[in-house]
Amino acid sequence: MNKTLLQSLIESHHPVLQEVAQAWNAVTTANFEIIADDNCPPAMSDVTSDVMSDVTSDVTSDNRGSLVEPLLLNGEAIGWLRIANGVEAHLAARLKADAQIVSTLLQQEYEIDKMTSELIDQQDQLMALHHLAQATRVQSDFQQTLTALAGVAARLLKTEGAFMQLEVANQEPHFASFPNESWAVSLWGGLLRNIDITSARKQWLLQNGDPQLRQLGLPIRNLLMRKVQVRAGVSFVLGVVNKLSGDFQTPDVKLLGTIAEPAGANLENALLQRELLDQTRIQTEMELAKQVQMRLLLSRPPTVSGLDLAVQSRPAFQVGGDFYDFVVDANGLLTAVVGDVSGKGMPAALLMTMMRTVLRGKTLESGAAAPEQILDFANSHLYGDFSEVDMFATVFLSQYDGHKHTLYYANQGHSPVIYRPQDGQAYMLKADAPPLGILPESLAQRQTIDFKPGDLLVIATDGFSEAEQVNGEMFGYDRLLARIDELAALPAADLLAQLFQDIYDFAAGHPQSDDQTMLVIKRT
Repeated sequence: MNKTLLQSLIESHHPVLQEVAQAWNAVTTANFEIIADDNCPPAMSDVTSDVMSDVTSDVTSDNRGSLVEPLLLNGEAIGWLRIANGVEAHLAARLKADAQIVSTLLQQEYEIDKMTSELIDQQDQLMALHHLAQATRVQSDFQQTLTALAGVAARLLKTEGAFMQLEVANQEPHFASFPNESWAVSLWGGLLRNIDITSARKQWLLQNGDPQLRQLGLPIRNLLMRKVQVRAGVSFVLGVVNKLSGDFQTPDVKLLGTIAEPAGANLENALLQRELLDQTRIQTEMELAKQVQMRLLLSRPPTVSGLDLAVQSRPAFQVGGDFYDFVVDANGLLTAVVGDVSGKGMPAALLMTMMRTVLRGKTLESGAAAPEQILDFANSHLYGDFSEVDMFATVFLSQYDGHKHTLYYANQGHSPVIYRPQDGQAYMLKADAPPLGILPESLAQRQTIDFKPGDLLVIATDGFSEAEQVNGEMFGYDRLLARIDELAALPAADLLAQLFQDIYDFAAGHPQSDDQTMLVIKRT
């Protein structure tokens, strides 16, 4: 390169150097020579092609000795000025001054060339960023973004092909190639199987004749790849192959880096957009599920002569596993049910819907079927489904006969259920059978209460008794029993609202961890 630079200097400054040679001819008969050689100046017999003959004086040599001075670039000799044959010693200072002048010209030429190269390099990088922005700014599809980035790399680095492979933890790799998708099998597939892109290595450069490249057995003359970490668990490799002219050079390596690093930001944006769309879709589906569940759970209980009814459900998430239902037959028999499916969220909500459908269907179909018969039917039909997903449900089902003023019930593992007679204290009605889905058959038995005026039945889910404070203390059964005694004189709706407020105040900002449902049945 330095020799070429010196030759370029001679060509561009030929008239000036010719005048210098002629000036030396005027004071000496010796030959004036410029030698492009960064080694020690050769002997006279060695000076042939390295001598720039067109600026060499044509004075005949008289073999009386010679003087040399180095031509310096960045402090190192890349050539020499020599006065050969018959040089007087007093001319050494003049030769040194001329060498310094030529060295200064050389340094200026070098600095100009370097600055020009850097400007071109920066222009290439700016153009790469421009093309990158143009190619990806309108892409909303994730796969299109990968393909566009591969296309930018192939065009800017002037190669036959390019590819991108995105690695996302716990997912299949995302792949895109340019320009021909069929290369993904015949070329890219073989390439990626033979190069370990999962290593910590960040760059691969294989040139024509490289042993590793030959071992691949693929139609690849040269290969340049770069790996970029986008974020934790997400990285990609951008590769280009078969440069259209020659091998990859240092500017190509820089240019690929210029493309790859911003590409990471583009992919991060694409990932965030896709995640946002997924979250929006899930939120929309959950909102629709919530609306369906709220419509299935009647917002207001039916009007039944002799009873004051109030009910409310507050899921911990958008949907939950708690449910309630009412069925009033033609004879005025009220069937009321409260249930709690184990777990939370969508799985519990799906099983809750199944349970409600089976219980309601059996109740409407059988007319005056007893509570334990309805629960046994539901258990036999749903046991397999609950066992399959390792879940269960607690259910309390009651029937009120307004003609006899009698309340019948069956309790399959449900708690808390609190009965408060008008003339006594509140106490728990304990379950006599395990939850639905635990055993193939229901063991629940029918129980009977003579439901007198002022009597109160409160059926809640465990989200009430297990409501927590920040320190982990639970509301518990004792507080619930005491508050029902204190509030027993209130109408059902007021008592219900006050108990929900008690739970809210008790939690004091602690997030609701379970669904909360309560049904109040009061005899008027």
